[in-house]
Amino acid sequence: MNNSNQNKMLESFTIENYRSFNNFKLSQLGRVNLFVGENNSGKTSILEAINLFISYPYFMENIALLFDSRGDFNWKEIKSIS
Repeated sequence: MNNSNQNKMLESFTIENYRSFNNFKLSQLGRVNLFVGENNSGKTSILEAINLFISYPYFMENIALLFDSRGDFNWKEIKSIS
């Protein structure tokens, strides 16, 4: 990452068709943001979506690691099939 990208911050973030979110927009994001909610309300999904976004262009590898860590599927088995 070069120096010009290191100081950039998200001001807003929109999640579409990811896990429990059909269309969800976070506005007025600051240097520090606190996500509070009941269990299974989507807090971790928001952080996962942001992580996938900022990991571009390596997001496919990160998606595989994320799904594997949650037990959604075994990425090693998928890779061995192809």
